[in-house]
Amino acid sequence: MLTNIVFILTGWILIVGVLRWSIVDLSHSVVHREMLRKSPFLARIISELFSVIFLTHTLEDYRRTHMKHHDPRVTFTPEDDDFKLLLSLGFKPGMSVNQLKKHFYHCLISPRFHWYMLVSRMCSNLGFGDSKTGNWRRIAAMLWISLIIYCAAFISLPVVIIGYLIPVIFVANCAALSQFATEHEWVLWDLEWVKNRLM
Repeated sequence: MLTNIVFILTGWILIVGVLRWSIVDLSHSVVHREMLRKSPFLARIISELFSVIFLTHTLEDYRRTHMKHHDPRVTFTPEDDDFKLLLSLGFKPGMSVNQLKKHFYHCLISPRFHWYMLVSRMCSNLGFGDSKTGNWRRIAAMLWISLIIYCAAFISLPVVIIGYLIPVIFVANCAALSQFATEHEWVLWDLEWVKNRLM
C-alpha cells in the first residue's frame, strides 16, 4: 500500500514537473524565439505537442497573454491577465501576508478555482471565447480528449483519473497558482500605487 502511494506521488511530481517545464521554459522560450531559432516551425510543433498532451493553453494564446504581460503599460492593470486572475480569485492589494497565505491555501482546494482553470484550458484548446486556436490545433485537442475518454471508458477509469486527470488538472492547477501568486510581488506593493494603476 505504502509503495503504491509513493509510486503515485512520484508519478504526479514527474508529470506536473514536465507540464510546468513545458509552459514556463519550453513555451516561454518559443514565444521569445530563444529555442531552435533556425527552425521556429519545429519549435512551435514541439511546444504545441506538449500543450495538447497536457491540455494547457495553446502556444498562440500563451504568446498573446505573455507578451501583453511584458508590456509595462499593461502590467498590474486590469489588462494584465495574470494580475486579473489573482484579483478575480480574491487576492486584493493591501491584504496582510497572513491573509494572503490563508487565501492562497483556500484557493488550492477551491472548486471555483479549479473549475475556472479547467474551463480556461478547454476554451483555449477547443477555440472558444477569445482563443486564437487554429483548426489543426483544435482537431488535435479533440482527438486527444477522445483518446482520454476512450481509455477511461474501455481500459481503466481509475488509471485515467489517478494517472492523468488528478496530476494534469488538479495538481497542475495548484502549481500554476503557486507561480502566479509568487512570481512577482503582485499584491504586496504599495496599495495606493496599485489603486492608481487600476483607475
